[in-house]
Amino acid sequence: MKRHYRTLTLDEFIQGQLTASQRRVSGMIFDDWIKSFGGDHVYVYPYSKDFFSDGKIEYSFLDALGINTIDWPFYQVTGSVVNASYSSAVLEVKRLLNYILSEQNSSVSNRVDWCLQGYSDANHEKRPPIHQFFGDTSWRVLTAKFQATNEYLKANVLQVNHENFLCYSDYIGPLGVASLSFSAIKSVVDEALKKDEVTFQELCSLYSTKKFQSFSSDLITLGHLLDQPVDRFTIDRTGFTDDELELLLSDNPKFIDFYIKQGLLLERLGNFTQAKKFIAKAQERRPGGEYLREIAARIDAKC
Repeated sequence: MKRHYRTLTLDEFIQGQLTASQRRVSGMIFDDWIKSFGGDHVYVYPYSKDFFSDGKIEYSFLDALGINTIDWPFYQVTGSVVNASYSSAVLEVKRLLNYILSEQNSSVSNRVDWCLQGYSDANHEKRPPIHQFFGDTSWRVLTAKFQATNEYLKANVLQVNHENFLCYSDYIGPLGVASLSFSAIKSVVDEALKKDEVTFQELCSLYSTKKFQSFSSDLITLGHLLDQPVDRFTIDRTGFTDDELELLLSDNPKFIDFYIKQGLLLERLGNFTQAKKFIAKAQERRPGGEYLREIAARIDAKC
């Protein structure tokens, strides 16, 4: 996502893992390596200080090379500054920007990465554990899919083992408790990108001139983040009521109106899955709204 121009949401990514053979993702690719090079020549460690020799990956390399532990102090292990990981909000900003970034404008993309990395380094915002963004069903299906390969890796491939590694049920904690607010995402744009006026204006220009192949709530959100008008997405007016059109085409429509009215239109057209997404976006901006709760419940009942 950070550097490969992907716009997949977590749900879409999960579906990809569930519907395809994933030897690289599951780790079974290492079994192919062992068959090709021999088990004595393949060393696989979980990427964690808890599993490296003396907590350093460099020492694990020395160990694999057969260097005696008493000689390790003679090898210099230099430290370096490690960039902070992107927080969930920063990752979401980059995902949305990937709708307009591409290899053709890589210089802008690189500057965006520098801005977002600088923001991450300065703020050190912790990202919630990934499972906290999962629904219960998705989590159970995923862990079931990879359970057999996880057990095989632990028993036959990994150099070191721990009873809780790749064993999710013992420490998973609550599912689905983390979410991203629009204000958190907007704060990243304001603090990280708007301070670089040239880069921000180039992003605005890319958004305003790009010809999108389809309409989505992501594109409205991106327009809102970049302070850009999104009325061009209502060109196809078929299906909207007169009142809805009057509101959507007014001089200063609220972004939440786009989500609500598009959701209602999709509901009338029978596209309940997409309707749910738009109403959910509206609820993010107006949490606790009884009117939106009623719409969401009505659409849920039709799915």
